[in-house]
Amino acid sequence: HNYETGTWTPVVVGGTLVINTTGAYTSNYVRIGKTVWIQSFIGVSFSGDSTALNLSGLPFTSNGYAVLSVNMAGTSVTNPHARVQSGGTTLPFYKNGQTAIPQSELGTSNLIFSGSYQVS
Repeated sequence: HNYETGTWTPVVVGGTLVINTTGAYTSNYVRIGKTVWIQSFIGVSFSGDSTALNLSGLPFTSNGYAVLSVNMAGTSVTNPHARVQSGGTTLPFYKNGQTAIPQSELGTSNLIFSGSYQVS
């Protein structure tokens, strides 16, 4: 079985959200065989638009779909989650089911998420 650990860097796709990944902020992964576990704790600051929150940079391309647990400390976003999409390395974030989360709802806050997904 393939076993690997490391870090990865989330990158905002579009919009004006700024990510802080220095200091206490971390984004790590563990891959065992075809399963990848990721966790991320990043700070974000926003300065102005309603572009949907999407982060790219997952350490491996997904071979299926998965939902990640999300905490958006310092926001009023309810029921946040992220979805790994098959064939991609980008995470779109949603609230209350199918509603995309606009970057404007994050303000200056911490974004914490974790979960696993399958790879080839």
